[in-house]
Amino acid sequence: MKQWRSGSRNTLNARAITQKDMAELVETMDDDDLYAIITLKGIKWYYGMYEVKKSSVQQVWGLSDWQMRSVHQYIYENDPFCGRDERHGNTHTD
Repeated sequence: MKQWRSGSRNTLNARAITQKDMAELVETMDDDDLYAIITLKGIKWYYGMYEVKKSSVQQVWGLSDWQMRSVHQYIYENDPFCGRDERHGNTHTD
């Protein structure tokens, strides 16, 4: 499990993600070459140029279902990875 905030590993997935933690999580994901793109079919996750499943992202980053819904809501509201795929030369089509 990726360590992106402090606290007991046993309780991290039970705690809500604060706005500060969410920004840190997204930045850490981006530093790790993991990002999400908003598409007509919803949010798609990529590690580098490879599409990955949402469940894999959850497992690796230690996110519960409701924390992952919060991450998706944050992405829809802020689009923090906007333009990231073009900056890195990746093109994805739906």
